[in-house]
This record gives sequence, structure tokens and C-alpha cells, in this order.
Amino acid sequence: MRYRYLLIIFSCLVAPSYGNWFSSQKKAARTIIMLNPHGDAAHAGRSIEDSFERGITLQIAEYLKLRLEEHYPHVTVLLTRMPGEIIEPLHNAQCANRISPFMYISIHCYEEKNPLPHVYLYTFSYGNSFFNPSKELSLYRYDQAHLLSKQKSAEISNIFANALKREEYNRCCIVEDVIALPFKPLLGITCPAFAVEIGLAQKKDWHMIAAPFLEGIQTVLNTSIVIN
Repeated sequence: MRYRYLLIIFSCLVAPSYGNWFSSQKKAARTIIMLNPHGDAAHAGRSIEDSFERGITLQIAEYLKLRLEEHYPHVTVLLTRMPGEIIEPLHNAQCANRISPFMYISIHCYEEKNPLPHVYLYTFSYGNSFFNPSKELSLYRYDQAHLLSKQKSAEISNIFANALKREEYNRCCIVEDVIALPFKPLLGITCPAFAVEIGLAQKKDWHMIAAPFLEGIQTVLNTSIVIN
């Protein structure tokens, strides 16, 4: 697992633009997005029809990676797992903290009866949203790591949510406001991070949320106040 991440880091920073890396005097810095499709080889997650959460979240993440890297040459999307892998506790947080991506999105699914996918968004919080963090990382325990990017996490998650709430997507999904709570998959992450939980009546319904989901990420990427 460690060597896979070293290879990913090298490839996303060097390999994709090696051919013209030295030929351009002005090069945009690469933007890294980490997607965490919930589940792994040892944890199937919740059942949705005859499938499981881990398979559907991986399909969503792979779709987003393909589309984002097609439309944004300077963006590299990293997935936290491959099929058949087992992820140790806090491993994703450790990798994210080493890579320091532009943002980290954890993707989750569950089965519900509503024909329209129901979307919930979470940022990590113990209810200490009024705490002003220091820039000294050494002063924080792993369960306080989210404080370093709490404001940016709130900004990007709300931009993402508002993009999904646009009128053209009313027939695709029902989107709730962002909730701040101690959501375990976001524990220990220092970069801007949020989670998306999608309720699906059928396993194929993730396709209904694919376009809004992609639009949400693109809106975050295109918002200069966040990027700057």
C-alpha cells in the first residue's frame, strides 16, 4: 500500500505533464483531489438490492476521476483504494495528510425507498465550530486535525451543496444542508474535507446523481475564492 501511494504521488506530480514540463515557462500547479469510496475488501458496507455499498461507491469514484481528469488537465484524482484492498484505520487520513490534496471527499451510499436519491453532506466537528485554530500542527492530536481546515471545509461543502440544489437538478436528487458532526471517516484529516452520503432506491440510481456530483466538484474548482 505504501509503495502504491508513492507511485501515485510521483505520477500525479511528474508523469502526466513530463513531456511539456520544461517547455512552458508558466505552468499551473497540479490540483490533487482525493476521493474515498467507502468500504474495502473486508467491509462490504450496507446492502443495496443485490449489491453492496463498497462496489457502488467505487463506481461513483471511478466515474468522477475519469470525467474530472478529462476536463481539467491540471487536476489529478486519487482514489483511496483499489478493488480487493483492505484499508487500516486512519490509513486514509495519514495518506491525505502526507499528500495534502486540494480537498478530500468521502463517498457513502445506503438503500432507501425514495425514488430520488437523497443526499446528505457532512463536515467533521465535535461542536467546537467557534474554536480558532493555531497554525502549529504539532499542537494538535489526531482528533483535532480537522480544526486546521474547518473554515475551508465549510466553504467548499456549502459550495458543493448549493451546486446540487440548482433547479436543473431538482429531478435528480434531494439535497440537505451541510451538517457538522463527528463523522468517523473524516477523522484525523487536516486538509479541507467533507463526506457525501447518498440514499438510493436501486443500485443503478447512482447514475442520477453522477452529473450533479460532478457539477458540484467543478463548481468548487472554479470558485476562485476557495482556490486562492
